[in-house]
Amino acid sequence: MANTVVVADEATARIFSADSFRSKLNEIKLLTNAYGRELEHEISTDLPGRIVSLSRGTHNYENEEAIRDHARYKFAKEVISYIGDRYHKNNLGHLVILASAEFLGELRKLMSPELTKTVILEKPNDLTKLSSEEIYQHLQVYYGRR
Repeated sequence: MANTVVVADEATARIFSADSFRSKLNEIKLLTNAYGRELEHEISTDLPGRIVSLSRGTHNYENEEAIRDHARYKFAKEVISYIGDRYHKNNLGHLVILASAEFLGELRKLMSPELTKTVILEKPNDLTKLSSEEIYQHLQVYYGRR
């Protein structure tokens, strides 16, 4: 069974398969989050609600950071759903996750105990913009440190 390598950040998730630790990577899926690179005010289609307080004046009810966090959460959930489907179809093998630090944390929170057991390597590195060959080279360094 092939290993699965996830390379992700809050905007892009590239899923690869590899027959072994030394095999070249084969990109099998590209997931994108339309909101991942947009500015917070571009994500929100409506103005946030306002609260009027006698002691503090008027302030926004929902802040832009909450909107960004929600978009990241929804995308992480989509990535985990795809990985979970591969697991349930017995196509996952061992799992390697290379993701930006914040997104890696989001993925960890959403992983089931079964998926967590398949993880053999995870690193807080954003390699989404690298070629598959460059990602492969990074993996060889990581595998050598194990």
